[in-house]
Amino acid sequence: MTSHVSEIRAEDAARELLAIRGWDVAPPPRGNLLRRNEYLAYPLLAEALAQSSKSGGGQGYPDFIVVDNRQKLPLIIGETKAARDKINNASAEARSYASAFTRMGINVLAVGVAGSVQHDISVRVQKREDDHWRSIEFRRNPIEWIPTPDETQRLLLNPDLFILDPEVPPAQVLETKAEEINRILRECRISDARRPAAVAAFMVGVWKTQGQIRIQPAHVLSDINAACRKAFQDAGKHELVDSIVVDAANDALADQAHRILRILRLLNVTTLTGAHDYLGQLYEHFFRFAGGNTIGQFFT
Repeated sequence: MTSHVSEIRAEDAARELLAIRGWDVAPPPRGNLLRRNEYLAYPLLAEALAQSSKSGGGQGYPDFIVVDNRQKLPLIIGETKAARDKINNASAEARSYASAFTRMGINVLAVGVAGSVQHDISVRVQKREDDHWRSIEFRRNPIEWIPTPDETQRLLLNPDLFILDPEVPPAQVLETKAEEINRILRECRISDARRPAAVAAFMVGVWKTQGQIRIQPAHVLSDINAACRKAFQDAGKHELVDSIVVDAANDALADQAHRILRILRLLNVTTLTGAHDYLGQLYEHFFRFAGGNTIGQFFT
């Protein structure tokens, strides 16, 4: 029972990752997402997968398929695992299913997702190159996000494209997540005036540590403050070292901080280039109603 629940949470994580990258996670014809054996209603998908399985032989089905909702052609073949350290297993199984389509001459991405939104998530995205599968990379490391619809089309149309830079998520996604963060901060009794500084501290802390912040209440807020101080010190902005901090004595925030960290990781804050520009764009979407002075103070 526990294993089944964990598997469902892993599938939910994949669904949220897709939504954050701009996919419509409703089923066709409105949306793009087919889950488990929903593919049986589509003859082309059913034919391709009739002889596939996780081990490469026999009938089976992937955990999710992302399709073009007009032509119903597969774009992404995905497999999930409950534990983050099982990413290689998820990736291998996604490749096995995806190979069923490449044998038919249909280019697809193979995506493995391991973990859950309650804890941490690992993602692996691969594309066929000649007779083997190759990871999509950013700065020589496998990307940790599911490509957007536009990125997916570019990857599938260009056989030589294996490098992607992270994109800012769609505005509607940022607005939804902004409200979620605001709701958490309100629950923790952080005033309107202090919320811009609080979320700025979380954002800089996550970026500076590449997401390596302890989520335990006894450590999380002090880790965030330490990461912010180091970010300013390393940038030579010593006068701003204490400009953005969170109240380390706020027990309610310490208890709920993991929820904010999860949102920022899902928004891909840990893999940014041009950090102040990307963070600034996120910040404007989060707090454009908080006033321009705070944005100027924290992110110029």
